[in-house]
Amino acid sequence: MVEAMYLIALVDDATGRRFGRFVRSDSTAENMNVLEAYLLNVWADGGVLYRQGEPV
Repeated sequence: MVEAMYLIALVDDATGRRFGRFVRSDSTAENMNVLEAYLLNVWADGGVLYRQGEPV
């Protein structure tokens, strides 16, 4: 028997990056897990977005 899988996909509207994962259920927990994976693996850049520039 083939198990049903669901694709949870994200599109970053600022960068156009796409990210997705196949999961076993379409639940809040699975959606949060995919969001966490995206934030940790794709969006996280070591804080570059929040660094202040050198003083003038």
